[in-house]
Amino acid sequence: MTLTINQVLEKATSVLKEEGKTEAQLDARLLLSNVLNYNRVELIMNKDKEIDATTYEAYMKFIQLRAKGMPLQHIVGEQEFMGITFKVNEHTLIPRRETEELVELALSLLDANEFQRVMDVGTGSGCIPISLASLKKNVDCIGIDISKEALKIAKYNSGINAVDHKLTWICSDLFESVGEEYVDRIDMLISNPPYIKTEDIDILMPEVKNFEPHTALDGGKDGLDFYRRICAEAGKYLKSTGFIIFEIGYNQKEEVISLLEENNYIDIECKKDLSGKDRIVYATKN
Repeated sequence: MTLTINQVLEKATSVLKEEGKTEAQLDARLLLSNVLNYNRVELIMNKDKEIDATTYEAYMKFIQLRAKGMPLQHIVGEQEFMGITFKVNEHTLIPRRETEELVELALSLLDANEFQRVMDVGTGSGCIPISLASLKKNVDCIGIDISKEALKIAKYNSGINAVDHKLTWICSDLFESVGEEYVDRIDMLISNPPYIKTEDIDILMPEVKNFEPHTALDGGKDGLDFYRRICAEAGKYLKSTGFIIFEIGYNQKEEVISLLEENNYIDIECKKDLSGKDRIVYATKN
């Protein structure tokens, strides 16, 4: 017996609801849209169209993965960020809307006319430097990550978005393997580092703690380990008056500002995200 799109959606929604998924219907629609390569309107217009057995089986495998908690982005293998499509998997943090605000601020601070070089520390999928390189013609970027697997994804993303000629990738534990050729050569250093306290990892949503890389989440005992290291070491690479920009946890503003002050950064500012939470701290090298 074959089922229509509408019947399949009802069944899939029921499966997800039984597993407590709060957006069961939306998840079911998004996954079916992906399998059928339909947009939302096409899905509605073809609601009475029958689905063949092979397609149904593939779709229900996706639904079972979602029922087990796997993020939608890992199931379909991609996420949109800044209007650009990025491949993601279990080796990379899923790009989030809050980080788009980090990129938007960086774009506003970069000079419109002069060539500039940006370094992204903890690049993951490469969403930050690839977005900057795509949206700013006079910018080249360096993406740094400790994970070779994450850098494979970042390199792939730079290729599919046609900016690989503007990107350099370095596998490094922060600055340990960064060459002397970058000393005093960076106009902007940007980072969305791990900032979750180690003890708080276990209370994160299952979709996050069970499927996203802990190396991209765990910021140490107080969540500030990476901010300390970056603030202490970044000045070597930044040009005079270069910018340093951080995404932060909602309750880390004062601590990150103090770390920047201790390392002689000036003109320190904090920007709230769209939900009104402190989200970005940025400063200038003195």
